Amino acid sequence: MNTPYRRFFRLCSFIFGTCLLCSSPFLAAQEVEQDEDVITMSPFRVDESGEGYVATNSISGTRLQTSIKELPMPIEVVTEQFLIDTGAEDIREGLAFSSGVVMDEDFNASLNAGGSANGRRSFDFSPSGSGSGVSETQFKIRGFNTNVQLRQGYNTPGILDSADISRAEVVRGPAALLYGHSILGGVVNVIPKYPLNVERYRVGFSVGSNNNYRTTFDATGPLMKLGVDTLNYRITGAWQTWDNWIDDDEQTKFFIAPKLEFRPWNGGRVYIDTSYFEGTRKGNGPEDVVSSVRNQYNERTSIARDIGKMPESFRWSGDDQRIDTTDMVGLFEFQQDVGDWLTFVASYQYQKRDEDRLLIRDVGIRANDGSTPESVRRPRLDGGNGYEAIRFRWEDTPQEIEWNSYRLEAVARWDRIELPFLGYTDHSLVLGHQSTEQEIFRTDGNRSPFQWHARDDYTPFQIDQAGWTPTFFRDFRDERPQDGTYAVYQGKFWEDKIQLVGGVRYDEYIVRTRQYLYQADGLPRAEPRGSLPTDSSGDQRQWNTGPWAVEQGLPGARGSDAPVREGYRFGGEWQTETSPTLGVTWNINDSLSVYGLSAAGLVPNPGQRNGFGENFEAEQTQSLEAGIKFDLVKNSDGHRILSGTASVFSIERENAIWFYSFASSPRNNKGVQRSDDPERGGFDPRLPRSFAVDSRVWEVLGNAGYVPDRPPTHPGQLTDPNFSTGGHPTSNDGQSWMVVNYETLGSVDPIERAAIEAMLNGFTATDGTFIQTDFLGGPGSNRANWTGNSRGSDVSFNDESTGVDAQLVFSPKPNWQITFNYAYVKREVTEGFALVDFVDPLSGINYGTEYDLWITRFGGPSNFTDPTRASTGNGDILIGQSLDDSPEHSGSMWSNYTIQEGPLKDLSIRFGAIYTGERQSSVEIGDGSLRLNTYPTPFFSDNLDIRGGLGYRIRGEKYNWNFNFNVYNMFDEVGDEVIIEFQDPNAGTLERRSRTRYAPRSFRFSASVDW
Repeated sequence: MNTPYRRFFRLCSFIFGTCLLCSSPFLAAQEVEQDEDVITMSPFRVDESGEGYVATNSISGTRLQTSIKELPMPIEVVTEQFLIDTGAEDIREGLAFSSGVVMDEDFNASLNAGGSANGRRSFDFSPSGSGSGVSETQFKIRGFNTNVQLRQGYNTPGILDSADISRAEVVRGPAALLYGHSILGGVVNVIPKYPLNVERYRVGFSVGSNNNYRTTFDATGPLMKLGVDTLNYRITGAWQTWDNWIDDDEQTKFFIAPKLEFRPWNGGRVYIDTSYFEGTRKGNGPEDVVSSVRNQYNERTSIARDIGKMPESFRWSGDDQRIDTTDMVGLFEFQQDVGDWLTFVASYQYQKRDEDRLLIRDVGIRANDGSTPESVRRPRLDGGNGYEAIRFRWEDTPQEIEWNSYRLEAVARWDRIELPFLGYTDHSLVLGHQSTEQEIFRTDGNRSPFQWHARDDYTPFQIDQAGWTPTFFRDFRDERPQDGTYAVYQGKFWEDKIQLVGGVRYDEYIVRTRQYLYQADGLPRAEPRGSLPTDSSGDQRQWNTGPWAVEQGLPGARGSDAPVREGYRFGGEWQTETSPTLGVTWNINDSLSVYGLSAAGLVPNPGQRNGFGENFEAEQTQSLEAGIKFDLVKNSDGHRILSGTASVFSIERENAIWFYSFASSPRNNKGVQRSDDPERGGFDPRLPRSFAVDSRVWEVLGNAGYVPDRPPTHPGQLTDPNFSTGGHPTSNDGQSWMVVNYETLGSVDPIERAAIEAMLNGFTATDGTFIQTDFLGGPGSNRANWTGNSRGSDVSFNDESTGVDAQLVFSPKPNWQITFNYAYVKREVTEGFALVDFVDPLSGINYGTEYDLWITRFGGPSNFTDPTRASTGNGDILIGQSLDDSPEHSGSMWSNYTIQEGPLKDLSIRFGAIYTGERQSSVEIGDGSLRLNTYPTPFFSDNLDIRGGLGYRIRGEKYNWNFNFNVYNMFDEVGDEVIIEFQDPNAGTLERRSRTRYAPRSFRFSASVDW
C-alpha cells in the first residue's frame, strides 16, 4: 500500500515548509535574543487567566493561546472552580449545565414508528452515530453526535476524570480544521492539570447516595534542578466505587496521572504525560424482556413491568454481566522556541484500551421450543396453544484498541508590523501535520449454550458455568490510519479592531478490515480462551478466508464483495477530503464584538457501502454562523459584571446513513450469481416476476371471484385460495391471494394492473397495505424467486441543524456568580434517501418495477421520475422530518453566593436548574421499514432538574479546608407518563403513550484539604 512512503513524503513536505519560514530574511530581521532568565509560556498552552467561572482565553479554536473575545467562534470554558462547586466527578457531569450538549443515555432510541416502550433501536448507521452503546466521551453538540472528545488536542475515547481536569473548552460548531475526524457539530477539549514549579498538595474524600465513595489526590512541585530549569512533576489520581440507582449496576475505578516537565536548555521544553485507568462495571445488562404481544398502547409488552409490576429500578440481568476496562495513555511533547517569533512542537501519544466483556446476548421469548426445560414453561401471552419461556446466552468478547498518534507543528508570529491602510498589524501562522493510526482487535464466537428462565421468575439472570468453556473461532482486526495537514492564519488589523482566522486542512484516510479464522481440517475449530490468541502453526490461522475474501477484479467478483483489496476498503485507494474555515471578528469597543464564521466538519466513512456495493463519501458538515461577544467590566476595580456569547447557526450535513429495510440491494442477490447455494432462495432473473394481490381488492373493484388468466407459477397455487398471506407466500392464515405475472401485466386483462394500483394507492386492511414483491415460482420451492434477500441496505441522506445558543456569566458582586445557558437546536432532513437501481451487478440489466416495495413506501410511482428505477425518487416523503430525538429547547442556570461577613463568613449558598425541553418519541415516517406512523406516540415531556448545595472554606496559615454538600434532583422528579388518544374509524379509540424516567434524588458530601 506504500503507506510508509506516503507518510515520509508528507513529513518531508512539512519540514520543508517550516524551513522556508526559518530562512525568510524578513523573519530573521524580527528575531530578538531571548533573555535566559525569562520563562515564556508555550503559545500552545492556555494560562489560567480569569476569575471564578470566567476564563478569558482558549487554545481550542486555533491551537494558539488566544483571547476568547477575539475568536470568531463560540467557545465555552468550564473552569475547575465550576467543576468543584457543582460536585462534578467526570467530564459528563461537568458538562451538565452546558445547554445544547446532550448526554442522553439512549441516543435516538425512541425513533420507532411502533412506539415501543422497550427494545427500541436506531436505524441511524452514520459513521458518527452512537451505535448500540454510550461511552463517557459521547455527546451530541448542536444536534450531531461526537463520539470522541479531545485531551490536549488529541482524540481520546478514554476516561476523563475531574481529578485531572483544569478546564474543559466546549467548541460549538464543526472543527475539522484542527482536529480532523469525528467532529461535525462541536467538540470538547479537556485541558489537564500541568506541573508547577511551586509545591502544592490536595487530598479529598467524598461520600454520597448509592454507596458512592471517592478519594482524590493532587501533588505538584519541583523535583530537582535539570537543564536551565527545575524538573517539575504533577501526579493526580482518584479511586471511586458507586452503585447506580438501577439494581445490580455497580462500578469501581482507579485513575492515576503522573506528569513531568522541564527545560533542557534555553528555549526548549519537554513534557511527559501519562495516565492509567482501571475500571469495572457490573450489572449493566438488559433491564427487562419484551414480548411480541402488544399491550393497549401498541407497545411490545414489558414482561417485568407490565406483567410483573416491578419497580423502575428493577434490572433482570443481574450482576454477573460485567465489563473490565483498562486504559493506558502516554504523551511525549517537545517544544523549541527560536527567538520570540518561531516555535516548533513535536508530540507523540500512545493509547491502549483493553476490554474484557461478559455480556448477555440474544435475550427473548421463545414459544413451543422443544429444548425448553419443563420447569420454566409458562402459558403463552398471546393465548396460543403451547408454552413459552425466556431464552438467553452469554458472550465473552475481549477487545483491544490501540491508538498511535503524532503531531508536528510550527508557529510563526510577527507583531506590530505596519502596513499601508491597515496600520500596525499582528500575524501568526500555524503549520501542522497530524497522523493517527487506530487498530481494533476483537474476537467472535465466545457464546455459551442457551439458558432458560421462567417468565414469572424475577430473580436475576445468572451465568451457568457448567458445561461452558468460552471459545473462539474468529478474530477481527480493523486498521484505520488517517493523516491531516493543516495551516491556520490569525491576523489583527486596524489597531486590533479586526481579527481574521482562516485555514484549510487536507485529510487522507483508509480502512483495512481483516478476519482470522481458526480451522482444523477445513472446519472452524473452537478453542478455550485464556487470553487473546496468538499465531502458531498449529492453529492454521488464516486471513480473510470465506466468500468475503473475493476481491474486485477477480473471477466471480460481485458488487457485495467489492471494492476490497487485501482487506483494504475503497479498492485500496486512500480517500481525501479538504476542510476550509474562515472567520472574522470586529471589536466594536473593549466590551463588545461581533463575528461571522464558516467551518467544516468531517467523519470518514469506515467502508460502508450502498445497495450496489459502492462506498459512501465521508460524512461532512458545513456551517454558517454569526454571533456577538461581550465582556462588561467595572472600571473602578476591574470586576467583570457580564461576560458571554450569543450565536445563530446553520449546519448542513451530507452523507448521513440510515439502514432502510426495503431499499433495493442488488449486491445481495442470491439467485444466478449464487447458484451454488440453492437453499437460500433469492431473486433469479430467469424466473417470471409475479405479484401477490389480496383477493379483497377484486371485490373492491367489483370483480369478486376473478382469477387471473395466467398459467400457475407454482403447482396448486391458483387452486388453493388460501395459499398465501400478507406476510410472505409461505404462510397461510386463511386469506386469499391471487398471483399475476409482471411481464404480461395488463396485456390480457387490464383489471390486473388496476388491482395492483388499487393496493398501491391505499387499499388497507387491518395491518395496512398488502402489496408484495415476493417473486413466486420454481418447482420445489415456494420462494424460488423471492426478493427478501435482495432488499435492505444502507442509504445516504442529508440534513441540517439550525438554531441559536447563548452562554452568560453574570456577577453582580465579586462574591456572587451566576451562569445562564440556553440552546435551541432543530434538525431536519433536507434530502431524502438515495436509493440505487435494482440493476444486476454483472449483466447491468434493470429488474426494478413501479410496484416494488421501495416505491410504495416512498409514496408511489408519482414520486419517481422513472418508477422502475429507485434512484430517480425525489425523497419528498422524508424532507422536513426530524430523525433525531434530542430536545429542541434546553437551558440551565447556576448561582453561587459566598457570604463575606459575620459568623457565616465563607459559607457559599448554591442553587441550579437544568431544563430539558420536550422531545419527540417517534416520527411520522420512521424505523427501518419507513412505515407511515399513523398513530404516533406523544412527545416525551419536558423536565426541570433542580439542584442545590452549600460550600464552606476554612483558611489557615498552612492548610486550607473546603467542604461541599450537593443535592441532585432536589424535588425527586423520577419520571412522567403521557397518554394521548386517537380515533380510528375501524378500531375505535386507540391509546399511545410515552414514558420518561430520571435518577431519583441523591446527595454528595466532599471534603478536601490543600497546602
